Amino acid sequence: YHLDCTDATNECPAYDDITVYVTPSDQVVIYNTFTPNFDGNNDTWYIGNIGKYPDNTVEVYNRYGKQVYKTRGYLNSWDGKAYGEELPSGTYFYILDLGHGLGTYHGTVTIIK
Repeated sequence: YHLDCTDATNECPAYDDITVYVTPSDQVVIYNTFTPNFDGNNDTWYIGNIGKYPDNTVEVYNRYGKQVYKTRGYLNSWDGKAYGEELPSGTYFYILDLGHGLGTYHGTVTIIK
């Protein structure tokens, strides 16, 4: 990046250059909220870098412990439906297993409509 600037009197110019290095990561980033209202924004539950773990398993449960979603090889496609039926707004419990002993995550995800 290159930055040119001056002070308010336009008499004292300055500039600088900076190089930004991006280090790729395999870390899974689990977002805890999505809004499946079909407006094209945040309509599915997003898990960053999940594609790097193709043998993953995702399970989602409601507050009563009933499984409402399960899949193997999750690719950010859950739209807040339980076997075809829309789920109400609320907080759900998930278990994410990356497969091959690479780690298990659990926590909550909230659906907002």
